[in-house]
Amino acid sequence: MPSSKSIMEILNYAVIKYISGYLNVESVNFGDEDIFLTVEDGSIREIEPSSPPHFFALDGSSRSFISGKGIVSFGSVVVSSSSTSIFGVYPSIDGERELNLDDPFVAVAPSLVEGSKIDPYLFSNSYISAYSITGDPFSSKDGFETVEGELRSVLETKALSLLKGKGYVLVDGPLFPSYLMFTSRFKERLNSERQKVIDENYIGIVKRIDKSRVLIDAMSRSGKLRNETFLSDESLILHTLRFNLSPPYRTMVIGPLLKGEDKRKIYVYYLIKPFHKYFPKFSILRIEMVKDDEKVLSWLASLEFTREGIPTVLALADYKAKRISEALYRYIVSTLERIGVQSSFFSRLTVMET
Repeated sequence: MPSSKSIMEILNYAVIKYISGYLNVESVNFGDEDIFLTVEDGSIREIEPSSPPHFFALDGSSRSFISGKGIVSFGSVVVSSSSTSIFGVYPSIDGERELNLDDPFVAVAPSLVEGSKIDPYLFSNSYISAYSITGDPFSSKDGFETVEGELRSVLETKALSLLKGKGYVLVDGPLFPSYLMFTSRFKERLNSERQKVIDENYIGIVKRIDKSRVLIDAMSRSGKLRNETFLSDESLILHTLRFNLSPPYRTMVIGPLLKGEDKRKIYVYYLIKPFHKYFPKFSILRIEMVKDDEKVLSWLASLEFTREGIPTVLALADYKAKRISEALYRYIVSTLERIGVQSSFFSRLTVMET
């Protein structure tokens, strides 16, 4: 090997310096205070749970049927409540209270082959769309991830607007997602709609911090983190907890970090909640708010969590949304197959251009 570096050094350089940097679209800036990742200086600190107010939680789900004639995607959105379980769903397929929406929950992306494509006009009505919110027609060359992602994102944003002024709302994921796979026109349009809706009562809950590098990037830019072998915020936090904490474990927070999103400040915290005070296993969530308000963290810390480390009220919305999208999928797919539209074998590693 011509390089004097070991293969692991080269791979680490490629992954950490190039690939993760290229894929990371979240820019992080500091406020007036530096961030230190030690227990002693107060950056990681204990927090006392306090009795929470009423919370809503919102999540969506989508899935797609893929055939040689094109793509049919289905979306659903659910709002749960800490006091009344399911607040509303869209669409309602089993008589549950329906959210006041009349937007498409089915998207059709025809094949590029004229003679074998699904004709979108045959299926067109107010609940089925062949067009993006940008006005561009859906196409199978975009891939099913893009079609169903756009459908789900629009439904979630519409549902968020229904909850404005009703209280605190837990949002699954970042308050302003990056929408990596979507066109710039779509991202601008949807983020503009979210900017009108999101206020201090909306709280983003990022569950998968094994894919997050917000904390690592912030620490690196401030010069407080020089060990660059951590691939995610989760690995960095768990490493720190391992060498700094001992039982009994208590609920802790890291932050705030200040993240810029389209000229709007987002305050980022990490909530660390032990599953048991004498067992070193933790739920770690990234919390996003447009107002720096630590009492929200105390409220979140007092909520009931699932065995997967997610607030139960949010997990309920996720579970119900997936059940609805699955039911839509099974019903419509069985109907399409009866009229001769067969599904295609596909892999998520391939791009379908039928």
